Amino acid sequence: RRLEMMDIGFAGEFIEALDDENIHGMFQGDNEAGALKKEALVVAGDMGSAMKLLQNHALPPTTEIVGDNHTEMLAYLLEFFLDMVDDGQISSVAFFWPQLQSIHLRMLPPRNSHELARVELMEDFL
Repeated sequence: RRLEMMDIGFAGEFIEALDDENIHGMFQGDNEAGALKKEALVVAGDMGSAMKLLQNHALPPTTEIVGDNHTEMLAYLLEFFLDMVDDGQISSVAFFWPQLQSIHLRMLPPRNSHELARVELMEDFL
């Protein structure tokens, strides 16, 4: 609702707010939070924010303790792109195809199991 009222500027900020709330236990299940994240991207229609989020979650900083939260968010983002293709918006995804391939190449080689899971998600998407 805050996104629709333009209280939050971009879908990325809204999704980060959802992640913060999820960390504090507001959402009982991951499905509810995941649905809200995907809906935020659809409502905003902001592919630039979606690509920035994808890059941030596909290539998290090496100094950060990396867990499954990056893998889950990457899965939500890739599912959002697949939904766009299913809805006939393949040209929107095609515009960012070189960036998607570049992100994939920068993910290689995986150094741990979390990175391997993210690489496999990206390869399945591509």
